[in-house]
Amino acid sequence: MIRSRHQQRFGAVTGLVLALLLVAVLSACGSAGGQQVPSYRVLDAKNETRIVLVEPGIEPEGLRTICADLYGKQDDSGGLVVWFYDFAQLTEYSGPTLGLAWYSAQPIRGDTPSPSLATSSLRDVDWSRRPTETQVAVWVYRQQLAWESKAYAAGRGSAAWSTDDLDYQPPTDPETRKAIAALDRLAARHFGLPLDEVQAAVKAVDAWTTMPVGWQPAV
Repeated sequence: MIRSRHQQRFGAVTGLVLALLLVAVLSACGSAGGQQVPSYRVLDAKNETRIVLVEPGIEPEGLRTICADLYGKQDDSGGLVVWFYDFAQLTEYSGPTLGLAWYSAQPIRGDTPSPSLATSSLRDVDWSRRPTETQVAVWVYRQQLAWESKAYAAGRGSAAWSTDDLDYQPPTDPETRKAIAALDRLAARHFGLPLDEVQAAVKAVDAWTTMPVGWQPAV
């Protein structure tokens, strides 16, 4: 059947309108509260806690948008705690590298609405100081070796095997320093790297995973 010019024009306009509507729907699916939701992946979800991996370069405002998106997807109106990481490998050995945030089903303070979002524990990091994938791999390998030897370290009363503590300081006793030097040598041999590169990797990731002095979780 041959369509008239009017019918062809009407069909083209209708197709354009439908296409625009489709774009609008897709955009709405990727937004929270009218804001575009940054790319993220939930690595683990237990009860009210979400371990979330995000892309490098994200700002705290983007993390807040992700929180809102996650909270909107919950089946109930309970609380929600979100731990943010930029390296999946660090979730087993480090606190949240980009901080954490949570929704409370109850007002956080007497004058706040419910649910309330606490985001003062989010970190505004200097992305130029982010360690490389290789540095993170070296650091994780050393952590694995350290945890395997944790009983030995505990026998000497040393806390030098964990850099997750806010008050962590490099060890000073000779035995612990000797043990850590051995870890550096093992990592250098495992990755085929010079010893100074291994030490630089450890320092870079320690700095990335350790919360700044004075940092405290939001209340």
